[in-house]
Amino acid sequence: MTQDQKTVGAGVGMPAALHLDAYGREISEAFGDVPYLVGSATRTKQWRDVDVRLILADAEFDALFPAHNHPDKTDGRWSLICAAIAELGRQRTGLPIDFQIQRQTDANRLYDGPRHPLGLYATRGDSPPTAENTTQSDCAECSHTDNRAPRQQP
Repeated sequence: MTQDQKTVGAGVGMPAALHLDAYGREISEAFGDVPYLVGSATRTKQWRDVDVRLILADAEFDALFPAHNHPDKTDGRWSLICAAIAELGRQRTGLPIDFQIQRQTDANRLYDGPRHPLGLYATRGDSPPTAENTTQSDCAECSHTDNRAPRQQP
């Protein structure tokens, strides 16, 4: 791995990262799934846009977007929802957001880069992370575990 490929110094910087996490929480509350920061912003500070992906279980994705995999059709519903959520992200964060909703099987098969969950946070009174209270990603290719330590009470 070259110095340019290391994740040290990658990302969107502050305070944009705080706004990006807040945007991620809005998406998570609306869909019940955690969105991910993917693409060049996970590897470097030299990015053209900020890629955010919401990965849904295949059955949920197919129910929302039944026309998505028909090559003879443009999926207007998918395009409009993704564009609207991307624009919301631009307004909320000031970043050039590229937002897409992906089917889990397709995302795992086609995209093998890092995925950084957005919108996760610990609150006061949370228990320290253990095997019993951490969450494991449902993504077959992703081994992310939410094991952020909670903030210490003063």
